Amino acid sequence: MRFMLATQANARPSKLFVKLFGRAYEIPISRQRQPSRFFMGIGPILSAPILLFGEAVMSFDPNQLKLLGDRLRHAPSAGPEIFGAVIDACTRIPVLRTAGKAGRFDQLLAAGAWTDAALALIELEFPAWTLRRLVYEDGEWFCSLSQQPNLPLAIDDIVDAHHPVLPLAILSALIEVGATAELRPQSGAHRVPQVRPTAAYAVCCDNFA
Repeated sequence: MRFMLATQANARPSKLFVKLFGRAYEIPISRQRQPSRFFMGIGPILSAPILLFGEAVMSFDPNQLKLLGDRLRHAPSAGPEIFGAVIDACTRIPVLRTAGKAGRFDQLLAAGAWTDAALALIELEFPAWTLRRLVYEDGEWFCSLSQQPNLPLAIDDIVDAHHPVLPLAILSALIEVGATAELRPQSGAHRVPQVRPTAAYAVCCDNFA
């Protein structure tokens, strides 16, 4: 609370005031009436986050992925129905479509470019993962996905899948990544810190200068 010592800003305090309170307020108090720039109030501020440096992983239905994996395994060819079933199991694609960031992927689907569409789907749904190896051997395509493709293959933690049809081998690898996403740490370059809200307070003050 402010006390007005005199009508003039440079007036000296009265003898009675000095006798009661000493000379602590002998320096003139500014008559500035502008409010301070500090928040005027005491209370919780909005959700001050505490960073928990873990990785945000996508949550998939294990039963749905198992059924989808079996369907891919027995599918004779790629097509709109197969891709539609895989997209239904994805969590990022609907959001990216709404944001207008899946246009190229939809164009590949419309053109029937199933191999390119499968690779684009991995890039959209699992941006931390990339194609590590794609080879054809003994009548099947073997697809390997990795989070750290620069590591030697012998020590890299990869996900493998195989299928006689190339696009279905790639989609099978994507399903394998989804099935183990919660058990695998994300690479450091793609970490997304998790946060949780906590109570915090702002201190009220005013500018007495």
